[in-house]
Amino acid sequence: LERSYESYRREYRARVMSSTIVPSLLIYNLFLVIDYLLLPGTFAIALFCHLLVVTPLLLVADLVVRQRPGLWVRECLSASMPLAMAAQLLFIFYLNRGVDNAEHYQYAISGILTYANVNQKPTFRFALVSTSILIACYCAVLIAAQTAFPTLLVGLTLITGVGYVTLVANYRMELDARYAFLRRMHDRFEYELSQHEATHDP
Repeated sequence: LERSYESYRREYRARVMSSTIVPSLLIYNLFLVIDYLLLPGTFAIALFCHLLVVTPLLLVADLVVRQRPGLWVRECLSASMPLAMAAQLLFIFYLNRGVDNAEHYQYAISGILTYANVNQKPTFRFALVSTSILIACYCAVLIAAQTAFPTLLVGLTLITGVGYVTLVANYRMELDARYAFLRRMHDRFEYELSQHEATHDP
């Protein structure tokens, strides 16, 4: 049954991922304006990370997804894209530790987490693992950067709250998808049964 569900969802998941990568890239690279305004000292590094590291990764992921890969490859790619965005953001934040404007810069990670769990619609178990990794890395970077306690408290509260809400949304979306698949299977079975009875009634 699980294999049938995966076969049924493979085309849909690949289509969702492909359709969201390019718009996500455009929005992600628009954040360079924030880099330029808030943290001009590291803008060149941010530009390099955006255009020569993360953007090519997402474009390669798009090409792979279009080939309709299996569950593990597809979902690992789905998780790697927001994690790469988050890694770039946290790297720039760490480089600017102690700079006043950097305190606001790191809050953008909540948008990346929302994109990862709701927009990309990964399988729940993959969403849970990638969210845990992202939150752990976020906490580690903020602590390593010796972030002021008020900023640290707000950041941790925000990231855990967004993580919980988006994981619940992801879980419910997957549950709905699985129930829809079971209803479809049931309807097909009922149809085949009625066809059989119609042609074999004595």
